[in-house]
Amino acid sequence: MMSEKPRTVKTILMVEDDADIGAIFLHLLVDETPYETVLVTDPLEALEVIKVITPVLFIFNYRLPHMSGLDLYDHFHAQPDLAHIPAVMISANLPKEELAKRGIMGLDKPTDIDDFIEAIKQLIR
Repeated sequence: MMSEKPRTVKTILMVEDDADIGAIFLHLLVDETPYETVLVTDPLEALEVIKVITPVLFIFNYRLPHMSGLDLYDHFHAQPDLAHIPAVMISANLPKEELAKRGIMGLDKPTDIDDFIEAIKQLIR
């Protein structure tokens, strides 16, 4: 009897405080990509989730309760095992200079679906 190798599924961690918008993005990611997506609505929840998953991509809304998406990104990237993970920030009011300093891809809300999916594919290889 041969044992199967464990299947490695790439995971995206998305933090979007608007549950309706998060559901739309989640649906798109499930339908248009081969990646598993974990959606949380609060950055404090993301701080717990990151203890049990290692994502290949972060997708953050900029304006979140308790801390900004930028603060959450900085917190994660201060950890050596997470520092290499790319991120996409989505918001109607992106701090473009701050994103550029950190190498974060920014997408304006409302976001074009094709641009969103293309950004994901570009960042995950």
